[in-house]
Amino acid sequence: MLALNSVASVKATPENGVYLLDCNITDRDGFTYDCEYCSRPEDMFGLNPTIREWLVENEGSYQVVPYVPPTVEEMRATFPLLTSRQFWLAAANIGVTKALVASTIEALDVSDVEKATLMVELMESTTFERLHYAVVDLANALNIPAQQLDDLWMWGSAL
Repeated sequence: MLALNSVASVKATPENGVYLLDCNITDRDGFTYDCEYCSRPEDMFGLNPTIREWLVENEGSYQVVPYVPPTVEEMRATFPLLTSRQFWLAAANIGVTKALVASTIEALDVSDVEKATLMVELMESTTFERLHYAVVDLANALNIPAQQLDDLWMWGSAL
């Protein structure tokens, strides 16, 4: 019952011969839907042999969209959430304490409402996102370079 019904696009990946196909398939249960299918040359299971055959038989009738590596911001968007514990332990590793954060926020040239909001975002959060504006603003205020914060973030995620 497995069937490849149509292919909308073929995208290259960083791995030679590995493609991401936007396609419409029918699965073993008879359900038909659109999906992204990762096809590897050595995969001989499921729908992949049919897809590899389609790639050969239809060569020239489709364009392979070149692989474009993710931007730094796109990579940062995939960073894991840190728990409050992980965030503050990582911060402590570079000498950043809650007291320092509070005094840094208090010294910012922003409204009292913005200061209060930053305090809540940084002191009361149970999880932290790498690209959250409060994290980015704090790093800027403390002159922590983005790459250092990235490295610290990934280190902190393992705590």
